[in-house]
Amino acid sequence: MNTPRQRPTALTLLAILANLIGVLSAIAAAAIAWWENQTYLSSQEATLLGLLGAFGVLQILSSFALLRLDSAGRSLQIFTSGAWLLGCAIAAATWWGTPQLPMLVIAIPGALLAAISLSYLASAEVAGVFDDAGIEASSARGLMFMDIVIAGFLLLIVYPMVRSTTARGTQAQTMTTIRSIATAAESFARDQKHFPEVRSFAELQGRLSPTYLRNMPLQDGWKNDLRFESWRTPDALAADHYAIASGGKDRRFEKRSLRDYSDRGTTDLDCDIVFRDGKFISYPAELQVKEAAQKSSDPDSLFKEATSLYWSNQYDRAIPLFIKYLKDRPDDALANARLGVSYCNVSRFQDAIPLLQKASALDKTDYQSRNNLALAYDKVGKPELGIAPAREAVALEPHNAVVNNTLGWVLLRARKDGEAIAPLALAVRLDPNEVQPHYNLALAYHGVGD
Repeated sequence: MNTPRQRPTALTLLAILANLIGVLSAIAAAAIAWWENQTYLSSQEATLLGLLGAFGVLQILSSFALLRLDSAGRSLQIFTSGAWLLGCAIAAATWWGTPQLPMLVIAIPGALLAAISLSYLASAEVAGVFDDAGIEASSARGLMFMDIVIAGFLLLIVYPMVRSTTARGTQAQTMTTIRSIATAAESFARDQKHFPEVRSFAELQGRLSPTYLRNMPLQDGWKNDLRFESWRTPDALAADHYAIASGGKDRRFEKRSLRDYSDRGTTDLDCDIVFRDGKFISYPAELQVKEAAQKSSDPDSLFKEATSLYWSNQYDRAIPLFIKYLKDRPDDALANARLGVSYCNVSRFQDAIPLLQKASALDKTDYQSRNNLALAYDKVGKPELGIAPAREAVALEPHNAVVNNTLGWVLLRARKDGEAIAPLALAVRLDPNEVQPHYNLALAYHGVGD
């Protein structure tokens, strides 16, 4: 009776490690390919995942053959080890000097194992252990059982957890992208007095980038196109409402128009994500709860929430949030300006004046705060103090009808009717369809007896 040859302990360990790496590589390649294909899988990604899966399968086959002392297993392990080292060298040469180079750190353990495998299996002593007869397969059956246990654990427990985490991460990324575009659209509205009126998201990108958002994305975290709508209320001259949305993981929008969505949260991974007029109205509830929990300690989130309320004309709710934000960042010109405007809109003009003064001092190009400061001085009965900031606003924006009208108005209120005529006449020429400059100009002419 033939006595089974003894397998070296080092060879057994090598076979077990090769098997483990093979199982993990094959399952990872299959899982990533399936998940990425739910959104978009490029040909390059598909090729890399295919190579990773093939490497895993070859490692599994070689591990069983190594345990049986089959010479084919030795040859296969030498081949896969050499291929792994060659692949690492090619990747290092390709990615040298690029941000992708640090990714090769994850390949270092595999490269070390490959180098050890080549050195160990190429030795004459080990080569003599192998022949084509093989040995008893009990160890191989044990290794196969271990593979089944590992695969079951990964597929039934680890994969669902990773899938859920990845999905939430994609949703969070999409919400961040939408919020950044919304902030840019609101900045556009602050300057132009209306939201962008466009027919496509690409056209919106042309309006906002690079002035308001340097690199504006066109797609959500699932690599699907985002949507934008703006519209007018019946008494508005231009768009005064807007919405930005993602169709979610399933790419399908539940409503025909973004105006039709109601405020709701859901745990559905396929839910549409809709941001309208400063806040999310359709969103993953779990992420929104986490975001709300962070707002009290995160100044940036606090500012965004205050700004959302500001653009929704909820000034009484925005005021305490701006105050809290300014305790951490007192020299934020925009926050001072918006808090000042909020005070004006709830008729607290005296409280608004120091904030608008500070905003003007912090931002030498802010004509709007100077214009609002002039009007606030008029509201508290001191129009003569509003003349200087109104002149500064006109100097910054000489062809703006609004600031010229404000200068004319405060001059008129300060009983300087003759000086008021020139800026009011210019405001009429710049915007002949606006009624207020015509009326104020008539008052100025009446005041000088003309």
